[in-house]
Amino acid sequence: MRFLYSQNAGEAEICLVKEPLEHLKVRRVRAGETIALRNLLDDNIYDYAVNSFGRFEARLSLIKSELKPVLPRYETRLAWCVVDPKIVEKTLPSLNELGVGKLTLLWSEKSQRGFRLNLDRFDRIIIGSCEQCGRSRKMAIEIMELAGFARETSNAALLDFGG
Repeated sequence: MRFLYSQNAGEAEICLVKEPLEHLKVRRVRAGETIALRNLLDDNIYDYAVNSFGRFEARLSLIKSELKPVLPRYETRLAWCVVDPKIVEKTLPSLNELGVGKLTLLWSEKSQRGFRLNLDRFDRIIIGSCEQCGRSRKMAIEIMELAGFARETSNAALLDFGG
């Protein structure tokens, strides 16, 4: 892991609980050590000192921040008609690592219906992918109808692999 995600990265002092705390426990981080955090909203990487490490929380204080973009800002937008969310979940890390800027999931006439897209889960998968590959900004995800996408986007290529 190159860095740890925290939406509060950049603040002078932060407290980590739940999943980020578990990551620190697995990495066997102790008080006094330094860890790198990102908020995935800017290209800064924040170095924090671990002040205290307890059973239910870890308290950290900011040492320094540095502008350090990992990938250039790609403007690539990929539109994909909705399929089984399990397939989307398996593909998200690869798309994120390739540097796709925005993924647009489209509801079309031939989309598989009966699925509920869990955007919070997709977001957690993308955050994990960013932590693994080191990308400094998250890939954005939006959902829209195919007709709206066609009206909004004039310079797009649509591929139909099944027909």
